[in-house]
Amino acid sequence: MSELTDEESVATEKEKDAGEEGATDETEKLTLEGLAEILHALKQVAERIFETDLDMVQVIKFKRNLEIATEPYQRILDKMNQRKKHLSITMFFKVHPLLANLHARTHHDLDCYSLNQMN
Repeated sequence: MSELTDEESVATEKEKDAGEEGATDETEKLTLEGLAEILHALKQVAERIFETDLDMVQVIKFKRNLEIATEPYQRILDKMNQRKKHLSITMFFKVHPLLANLHARTHHDLDCYSLNQMN
């Protein structure tokens, strides 16, 4: 059983969402960095509008609609970040096969040494 890469999981998410919206372009893939950059740029646009538009009702509506529109992508980004953290934690605790073999041999040798010392 292999874990999905970030790109594969995003493609899977997009296929699920595409069921309602129609076909998607299979060649287009979102990366964690790319998606974070896009969402950051959209937040900057919202901040710029907030700074320049005097009609606060209009600004609030715009920000609310933008948040609603970007929410599926924010969820995807959150999932990608969780997977990245989980993967880094898993890799931190994962023992390399050569080290595991060395560890097993060392314990075996120590056990044999202990038995010989007892005799």
